[in-house]
Amino acid sequence: SELLAPALAYIHGHFADDISLNDLAEMCGISKSHFIRSFNDTSLTPHEYLLQYRLRQSKRLLLSSDLTVEQIAEDCGFNSASHFARAFRQETDISPTAFRSISF
Repeated sequence: SELLAPALAYIHGHFADDISLNDLAEMCGISKSHFIRSFNDTSLTPHEYLLQYRLRQSKRLLLSSDLTVEQIAEDCGFNSASHFARAFRQETDISPTAFRSISF
């Protein structure tokens, strides 16, 4: 929605950074609780949206770069390579390394 546009733009430009709900809500000029309620229209929580966006970016990097899995994890805002691998496997049912080796 238009109300969430500033927060979504910020997520897209700063997905590798630590992002707080308070900061996102403030960008939209609304309270944290109103932000969360408004975000529920997307069928994802703000955290789930950020995680999905980070995973999309990691997939792009896995397929288009020679960066290590550890570097991709860091570049996409994950706390560690193991956290990245767990999130990636939960989303795709395969490891980042296996995903990279798949030919599309």
